[in-house]
Amino acid sequence: MRKKDWAFYLFAALFIFAGQFLAHRDLVTGTPPPITQTTLNGEAALKNLGMRPGLIYFWAEWCGVCRSMQNSVTQVGKDHPLATVAIRSGDDAKLESYLREKNLSWPVVNDNGGDIGQRYGVKAVPALFFTDRSGDIVFATAGYTSEWGIRAVVAGKLDLACIKSREAQEKLPSADSSRSSSSLSPRFNSTSRRSKEMLSISICAQRNPA
Repeated sequence: MRKKDWAFYLFAALFIFAGQFLAHRDLVTGTPPPITQTTLNGEAALKNLGMRPGLIYFWAEWCGVCRSMQNSVTQVGKDHPLATVAIRSGDDAKLESYLREKNLSWPVVNDNGGDIGQRYGVKAVPALFFTDRSGDIVFATAGYTSEWGIRAVVAGKLDLACIKSREAQEKLPSADSSRSSSSLSPRFNSTSRRSKEMLSISICAQRNPA
């Protein structure tokens, strides 16, 4: 490999690593920062968390990676407590229109100014905060995560770092080939995939027995 090529790949690797580090380093754990703002339906934002393991999901209407995770989050939300926060996605009317268009029935807090995201340390979306039976955040991550990866972490069977490592090794398709999460600025063969995801879950479960 030519020296210029080696230097380019090294720079690219460092750039990606730095981006992931910045996206993850400030994500909060422990007691969730309070969200006093109600959902679009007028309900308390975190009312369902704490009864059993659940998920706080930060997303944005303009985020392509978030769109690729919509079905996964919906399915997980059918079985586990779910709270979602839409960051910088417009006013309530615009957000409600988007939810109707995509047929999404999530409980959504509109964080159009990004203040809630800042309190949670969110630098990029999607961001996921996993809560335990006490309602405390036990793990947080940013970027694409498959449905099976989310389910496994919510269930407390294994750690997400192993899932993401396996997905990278198996080169599972990403929603955005250039990055795994979207910066908080709008500027800035399914069977085969499921089999690979299940393999990742199986391997990680063996490494992290319940």
